[in-house]
Amino acid sequence: MAFLALNSDPRPFIRLAAPVFRAALALLFLLGEASKALAQETPQPQGQGRVPLRELTLDELSTVEVTSVSRRSEPAWRTPAAISVITQEDIRRAGVQSIPEALRLANGLQVARSSNTNWAISARGFNITTANKMQVFLDGRNLYSPLFGGVLWDQVDVLISDIDRIEVIRGPAGALWGGNSVNGVINIITKSTKNTLGGLVHAGGGFGQRGFVSMRYGDVVGNNVFYRVYGKFFQRDSLRLNTGADAANEFRYGQGGFRTDIDLSALDLLTVQGDLYSGDAGVLNRPDTGTHGGNILSRWTRRFQGGSELQLQASYDRSSRFVAETFNEIRYIYEVEAQHVLPVNGRQDIVWGIGYRVSTNRTLPEEVLFFEPSGRHLGLFGLFLEDDISFYDGRLHLTFGSRLENNTYTDWEVYPNVRLAWIPSEEHTMWGAVSRAVRIPTQFDRDLRIDLPPPAFDIRGTSDFDSEKVVAYEIGYRTRVFPRLLLGLSAYFNDYDDLRSQERFPDESLILLSNRLRGHTYGLEAGVTYDLLPWWRLRAGYTNLQKDLELEPGSTDINRGRGEGVDPRNQFQFRSQMDLPHQTELHFWLRHVSSLGTSPPAVPVPAYTVFDVRAGWNPTETLELSVVGRNLPRRRRAEFGPNGQLVPRELYGIFSWRF
Repeated sequence: MAFLALNSDPRPFIRLAAPVFRAALALLFLLGEASKALAQETPQPQGQGRVPLRELTLDELSTVEVTSVSRRSEPAWRTPAAISVITQEDIRRAGVQSIPEALRLANGLQVARSSNTNWAISARGFNITTANKMQVFLDGRNLYSPLFGGVLWDQVDVLISDIDRIEVIRGPAGALWGGNSVNGVINIITKSTKNTLGGLVHAGGGFGQRGFVSMRYGDVVGNNVFYRVYGKFFQRDSLRLNTGADAANEFRYGQGGFRTDIDLSALDLLTVQGDLYSGDAGVLNRPDTGTHGGNILSRWTRRFQGGSELQLQASYDRSSRFVAETFNEIRYIYEVEAQHVLPVNGRQDIVWGIGYRVSTNRTLPEEVLFFEPSGRHLGLFGLFLEDDISFYDGRLHLTFGSRLENNTYTDWEVYPNVRLAWIPSEEHTMWGAVSRAVRIPTQFDRDLRIDLPPPAFDIRGTSDFDSEKVVAYEIGYRTRVFPRLLLGLSAYFNDYDDLRSQERFPDESLILLSNRLRGHTYGLEAGVTYDLLPWWRLRAGYTNLQKDLELEPGSTDINRGRGEGVDPRNQFQFRSQMDLPHQTELHFWLRHVSSLGTSPPAVPVPAYTVFDVRAGWNPTETLELSVVGRNLPRRRRAEFGPNGQLVPRELYGIFSWRF
């Protein structure tokens, strides 16, 4: 069931935040000058611009280290999971300016834009604007909203140049990442401050992207304190309604923040980072709506002799959303977590940890939509343990473990996991997995109240709403067909039970949320990377998704089981990356998405094929100029229903200067 967009009017906050934001930009330069006076020896700014394809060999791509699968560093090529890695170079060459746009680069993800602030993002089905079966993390901070179980994407932003990589796991990952990691995990990882020394100005604008500017400065104090500060602002043009009328929803957003990495000793690293943001968007025939908030995170990492590692992390997040005539919420989230990686005898790697998350919110009732109770104090306690054992000189890896979790709604849940990887040679990896995961109930499932005038039905959450459950079976294969060609395949079968349904009671003019839907999904995912020439790389990806849902006997679900996501059966993408003479480069990106919602009650969204083009030029080592055309060639199109707005084609320029 698609949830209403949560936005609000933040103008009083914007008036308060504006001088703070301007002061932060001024502080960016003042801190740089002050630190130079304190520094004993300042390293030169590190190159962060154009990276030639010949420096990104397939050998390096196949040995990229990831941490999301096992919560410890390991080569992506050998992981027993379906994983995609979006690198900073992928993001830069594509010319995208937001995290949701960057996620389109991952093979197997379903990414659809429904408005100027709302996105539907999921993997392996069940995609809605409030998709609730994916966990998303930003530098270890959980972005999950206990209100509806998903991510508010208009609150997720970073300086796009500071992203190191985005790791995307397709398939359950509850054994290590907990509840709601049902269909996958997205882990956004930013660069260490040691790799962002010096200054950066990134700006541009055009059609669609009216204007954007960001500034960042990084330096070192002494020999062991590295930091960066940044500020950014963008404004997007209004979209169009399905009727062609102006949606009147220009989106304006500003954010600033900092990160500090301190080498306390040769074995100890302390990271502290935080952000402050504010955004507002227009709404047709209503006051502007918006969101604002801030967060801070601290992480201490200790590496011991022998290879073990201990990590302690704490974070705080405050957010507020005020939606005129619809919904208002203020939320506070506190989280602490400890993790220990313990190698044993050179043949085992044990990862265990413990964490606690508490969330408190309050909502202000509106005439139509409200919650009973109006606020909740929610606790989530988790304990996990996983062991990876290698056999036959590291060619066979058996991984097994589980997470035990206690939540306010359903008490104890367990997420077991078994994975097996066979690596007969450096050119081949074969793997399989069996996992269980759940989506725990939310305030939306339990406390929602929507009162509509007759003849419409009222909607109620119910106190007996249970967890949604899945048991997943996966297999995969990666191979280097020959030195310049990498191929990855994965297949899965997911068996779901107790999925959300909307039970209709005609005599009472009432719809109750319940768990009377079940079924399964299965599909195939394929990706290939081919170095046609030293200066020309080709990439392609294809996914096929089949979904078969059914209602339990006696169910009166108003959507006949089709309310929990409208998903494309087929997706295909093709990318061409070229390094041309005179420090120029060309990126071409073709995407095809099959139709959505071909049967009632879903609103049909036709299949579409679009392409993006980016041309870049580096006249000097520190200056980059580029022009980007996106969503070509049609003037505008729909990506999502039932109330999705039309996504326009865009044309904008980008200026990046490093100093």
